[in-house]
Amino acid sequence: SMRSYTSNVVFFNNTVAPYRIPMFNKVVKILAQNSIITEVVFLSEKESVRNWNVDYSQINFDYEILPTLFQKRNSNTTTSDFIVNRGFFKYLASDVVVLFGYNYPTYLIIIFLRKLLGRKTVLFSESTQSDKPRVKGLKHTVKSFIIGKLFSSYIVPGLEAKEFIKSYGVHDSAISIAENAVEGFVEPKIKKSDSDYINILYVGRLAEEKNVGFLLASIPDNHSYNYRVVVVGSGPEEAKLQKIPVQYPVEFKGFREGNELTKIFFEADVFVLPSQSEPWGLVVNEAINAGLAVLVSDRVGCRHELVKNNGRIFKLNDKVDFQNKLLEITSNIDNCKESSRKMSKIFTLDNQASKIAKAIKNA
Repeated sequence: SMRSYTSNVVFFNNTVAPYRIPMFNKVVKILAQNSIITEVVFLSEKESVRNWNVDYSQINFDYEILPTLFQKRNSNTTTSDFIVNRGFFKYLASDVVVLFGYNYPTYLIIIFLRKLLGRKTVLFSESTQSDKPRVKGLKHTVKSFIIGKLFSSYIVPGLEAKEFIKSYGVHDSAISIAENAVEGFVEPKIKKSDSDYINILYVGRLAEEKNVGFLLASIPDNHSYNYRVVVVGSGPEEAKLQKIPVQYPVEFKGFREGNELTKIFFEADVFVLPSQSEPWGLVVNEAINAGLAVLVSDRVGCRHELVKNNGRIFKLNDKVDFQNKLLEITSNIDNCKESSRKMSKIFTLDNQASKIAKAIKNA
């Protein structure tokens, strides 16, 4: 029968997240070339905290959205719902299951049952130690057991996430790194506006952990550079941030996506991500793809991989350090930008997908 030389891989992801679709498209295509049949299973179409628009015509893989028995906002986290599904038992005997996370009841049932069946389950994890504070006592014991004992191997986006997995007693050799990436931009035809300004950009949710207030309050205004700040995104902090008194031009553009957002990226010079907590920071990938210099806090997970001589890392909430690093970037802006353009050729979706596919074939 066919079954004798094809294996099947099933990915589980919480929602139909638009930024994951291009990655799944590529991974599934690579696996198909190795006669591996793949399906992507989603726990729900949407979660209550995200206002994404999903273009289903972009999906080039077999997928299923599981029926939900129950779904509501999870009060323990800012980013996910509490979801209980049915209809996943048919996937329990698949050769390899890849779970994007471990904190949904559906996921926990799958890992336990597959362990009992002697099947391989791979964890794709973006958690980092600064993002997920250590739990203590029984909770820690349970978490160590789930992360450290129930999975056969692990895929992480970078060093920060690898350290998190290793802290649960997992050996180096079981962890593969596949650096996160986003689709490359088609560069818009724009004229850079008046070059006497250095344009600083923030793109993301306007929520407390993103620390945008610190950014707005820390732009220096006492030297030879004129800064201008553009803030893209919406969220609970929006009104408060707009009231912060500043000495430089600042523009709040609200939530933008698609071509509008692309144009905004290419009009900027320096991208700043001042977050208090950020497991990776895909928006830094986007900034690099647009050829921007980057300035991130030392809590941003992707800093090891994506911030080299194309930018700087500043100490969280240290205004003096932030200003010094911003000045270093500004006085070296062309080199930083050139360096980002070079990096954007390395951190591509194709590279990420081939590393994920390789990790799955070796699982």
